[in-house]
Amino acid sequence: RSPLATLGLTGAMPRPAAGFLSASYALFDNAVRVASIRMALAEYGYDEARLEGERALIEAYDRARQAQEAAKAAVQQATGKQDVALQALGEWLSQFLKIARVALRGKPDLLEKLGIRPPGARTSGKGPGGKKAAGGAEPAKTDAA
Repeated sequence: RSPLATLGLTGAMPRPAAGFLSASYALFDNAVRVASIRMALAEYGYDEARLEGERALIEAYDRARQAQEAAKAAVQQATGKQDVALQALGEWLSQFLKIARVALRGKPDLLEKLGIRPPGARTSGKGPGGKKAAGGAEPAKTDAA
């Protein structure tokens, strides 16, 4: 078997991270394990300590990649939980609004204090407290001299 084949250096470099890692581990493990390759690389400044140091960098990359994948999974899981919570909140709010409208029928002032438009009320574009609703800000007043 040729030294290049022993090191896994035949063909194109693998593109996916898993293939790259597998090839990298094989390269550095075999470079240290096979004496003739180890001695040839030492002539170019790659002694056993340096090869092991380079392999440690591959291990660090592998750990960082695994941590990133775990973080992605955690984000997806948290997003799912957030979606469920928002759905539950929306259902609760819908029920609350129905109950509030029934309980406060005939008391439009109390409905308005809760930020609920009384039935039949015209929209003024203002929210509770008479303030302009979001997205409908009035232009700033300036003192003209």
